[in-house]
Amino acid sequence: MKDIKRILELYQLYGSIRAVERSTGYCRKTVTKYLKRIDQLKKGTIESVLEHKISQAAHSHRTVSNDAEQEILFILKQNLTKHPKLRTKNTTLLNRLQKKGYVISLSTIDRIVRQWKQTHQPKEIFIQQDPALGIVCEFDWGYVPLVIDAVSKSVPAVFFTLRHSSFRFAKLYPRETTPFVIQAHLDFFSRIHGIPSDIAYDNLKTVVNQGKTKSLNESFAQFALFCGFTVSPCHLGSPEEKGTVERTVGYLRNKIFCEQDHFRSLEEANQFLQEKQDLINRQPVYRRELTPDEALEQQVDQLHPFPSSQYENYLWESRQINPYHQISIDSNFYSIPETYSSSRIWVKIYPDRLECLNGEKTSVIAVHRRLFGKHQSSLHIAHYVKTLRQKPGSLPGSVVYEQSHPIWKQLRTSYYQQDSRSFIDLLLLLKQYDEKRLLSVIDSLLKLGVKPTRDYLIQLLEQKEDPAPISFSYPSIAITVKQPDPSVYDQLLGGNHG
Repeated sequence: MKDIKRILELYQLYGSIRAVERSTGYCRKTVTKYLKRIDQLKKGTIESVLEHKISQAAHSHRTVSNDAEQEILFILKQNLTKHPKLRTKNTTLLNRLQKKGYVISLSTIDRIVRQWKQTHQPKEIFIQQDPALGIVCEFDWGYVPLVIDAVSKSVPAVFFTLRHSSFRFAKLYPRETTPFVIQAHLDFFSRIHGIPSDIAYDNLKTVVNQGKTKSLNESFAQFALFCGFTVSPCHLGSPEEKGTVERTVGYLRNKIFCEQDHFRSLEEANQFLQEKQDLINRQPVYRRELTPDEALEQQVDQLHPFPSSQYENYLWESRQINPYHQISIDSNFYSIPETYSSSRIWVKIYPDRLECLNGEKTSVIAVHRRLFGKHQSSLHIAHYVKTLRQKPGSLPGSVVYEQSHPIWKQLRTSYYQQDSRSFIDLLLLLKQYDEKRLLSVIDSLLKLGVKPTRDYLIQLLEQKEDPAPISFSYPSIAITVKQPDPSVYDQLLGGNHG
């Protein structure tokens, strides 16, 4: 209105629209428009010089029917009696109303819900915490969408955060079972060189048994007692009780893997993760005087030391041996030596490997790297050499031969393609010698173009290495050695003997 009054005053003063344009900076059309509206106002044809436009928001407010609003309020009241995770979200509310024929937008629902919460739900207030030095830690599982060996998968990952220092630790694991939860803790304790006295968790099945009365998972409770830390489960629907690590999951996942998400193996992905999080822990943190690494150095003395004995993280299970002399663990198959005659065997299941023991659990029969796919197999050719000697025709095309070391395949292709029995005689050497050493000797002969025969291999394997030279020294002796004269040797060659 001040600008419009200014336009009128200047026009009355100069009597020229162009002069008003130069003085105010408004264009000629704007000046002419408001001068006409002033005349119309004087004549009574309009009520105001200003144009009143109805905003889209105000228009949408008036389009909400009373029935639709009552429907929204009814659902909001129902939410008060529901579990926090089962309450109707605004997007779901929108779909329900639209299915009933109401014309309404999500922004309108957001506005009604926001106004309702201001009067019917008390504002949640949080208590700022100042944790004691080095004793409080938070734990959480998360998932990282990665491409491992050209396969897209959601990889489980653990996240630890020390509240006081904001030190973060993350690592990827094949599964989220109790043994891997325990292994994650062992890896974290090893990284920070100590054990926090208190660790906060949400209600993980691997940590807390589900039910009316909360109780710790037996295996995890034994582990916590062994290490000497307190397990502090959060209340249901209260993730803010460990809000530091909740933010860490999304922060590290986006900060690190937005740069690279394709890896050849889980080990390569973990190496990349380790390098990046070490860099993050060396950088300053908002409102912290020290970096996480520097603050961790101050916390080390406050952490509990490791127990005197090492925790053995494995599960005992008994397995039946099938006709192929294999056992099945999690739908994967592992070979058992043919010399083991019993029909059952005990297995120590570690997070990364399997140890197969005899019925008395006194000796290890076989060791396998653990598989995490489905219907995969880990077969050692040394476990079947006697059977292959009896059935040499079963060697070509067998699964155990296809899984054998490439040097065995190269040896057979080069020299024993038509002589499976002689090739199996070489395999029998696995009963006497270490496979790694045997393959090393075979590889060296193949590179020289020499055919590795059984006798030749035994001869090389039985050779003992030359003893290391013994260093010695003599005390100084007063002996004068004359410089030799080569001309004497020339005379002898010339035949001049006097």
